[in-house]
Amino acid sequence: MSYMILDRRADGKIFENAGKLGFTVIPADYIKGIDETVAWHPDMQLVKIGSAVVVNPESLEYYRKAMKGINLISGKSAVQGKYPEYVAYNIALAGKTAIHNFKYTDETVKKLLKGYELINVNQGYTKCSVCTLPDGIITSDRGVAESCEGKIDVLKIRQGEISLYGKDYGFIGGASGYFGGKLYFAGNVKLHSDYDKIKKFCEKKCIEIVCLSNDKLADIGSIIKCVFEKSSDNLEALSKSVREFIVENIEPTEIERLIEKGYGFFEKSEKAEFKKDIEKAIRAQPDILTRLFVLRRNRIIENRAEDFLKESSVINIDGFLTFRLKDYSEEIENLIDYHADDFMMKREYKEFLLLLSAYVDTQERKAEKLNIVVTENGEYLYYDGHGKHLNGEYEAEAAIEFGGDYSSEDLLINVLINKNPGSIVIHNRQFIKKEISSTIEAIFGDRIRFCNGCGLCETLM
Repeated sequence: MSYMILDRRADGKIFENAGKLGFTVIPADYIKGIDETVAWHPDMQLVKIGSAVVVNPESLEYYRKAMKGINLISGKSAVQGKYPEYVAYNIALAGKTAIHNFKYTDETVKKLLKGYELINVNQGYTKCSVCTLPDGIITSDRGVAESCEGKIDVLKIRQGEISLYGKDYGFIGGASGYFGGKLYFAGNVKLHSDYDKIKKFCEKKCIEIVCLSNDKLADIGSIIKCVFEKSSDNLEALSKSVREFIVENIEPTEIERLIEKGYGFFEKSEKAEFKKDIEKAIRAQPDILTRLFVLRRNRIIENRAEDFLKESSVINIDGFLTFRLKDYSEEIENLIDYHADDFMMKREYKEFLLLLSAYVDTQERKAEKLNIVVTENGEYLYYDGHGKHLNGEYEAEAAIEFGGDYSSEDLLINVLINKNPGSIVIHNRQFIKKEISSTIEAIFGDRIRFCNGCGLCETLM
């Protein structure tokens, strides 16, 4: 079923012609306490982003009853107060470009706009001012046009020639709505002085113009279409949208909650670091168990969402997570436990390095300065502050201590701890392994200096 939402004050011919075109026309809700001019305007109450429709929370019940089968999500911002406080949903969406004064955008809407190019403008009545197409806009607002130039195709038209209840004139965005390859107008756009420019702009984009009446254009708060048929394809698409929303916006908080539940004994900074590790692992999927988690998570959320949407058109995300996705939370908990072993090993290793650092600080400095040159094949060459080559001496000492079975990294750490130099200069940093560099920096701190190029570096390259 296709719904068309219109200001109930719109001319009766517009309602009639919309019905003849096969739309079920829904009069917009009335918002008390805001400027009467826009109190019936649908673009002040809701915004369609992909397959989801974010609605003013006070209008949610009204639209839930009026439009069966639509994926409605409650926004966080109530439409109230004075301009620009009530423009939270008046966003212009042209393809994957979102235009608004984002200081006033609803927080739920902002989350759903991830992946969109955001163009910030001063105009709060952005959707009212902008007629949106998949890859372009039409507007009479100079500020909006200038902000969008070079980022999206812009047609600037003259101001006026559009009626608006209670005002001298209205705007092209509020008098139009694009969907299904057609641009619908509330009135006859051919009466506008810039019709030829508008027609040419649309023809270039293969867009058909449809006039819903023969009267002067009227700003009725945009023409908004919502469609939902309970086919398997639509249910699948909506379920994926729900999953994407939960993964992007709810999962980070759920990971944080479950870390607090199972590992509350971690320090605050450790919890934050552990959370970053978990999120990084989910993105990178470095092992089979993490890959399986991602596959199971996606399947669980999508299957539960599809089952739910067969029964209802409105999802309360908090309730859905609590009552329908308990096994999803269990999957996250299992993943956290799986990665906790690695994290705690790293945690213990850091604690060990701190103790080792404290220990070496109390020991005698047996060398004033030590130069360590890292070769391209990862070997370490040792020189004192006067340029004397020390590898033979150090390797002989290591042979006695290790019995001849040791790596170049073993020798490096052994030399640094036993000699405990007052100053350590590492040459050719690009060849040293990251984990080795991190370890010696943790132990010796500001005694470490990395050389960016000197005679010793060049001689041994």
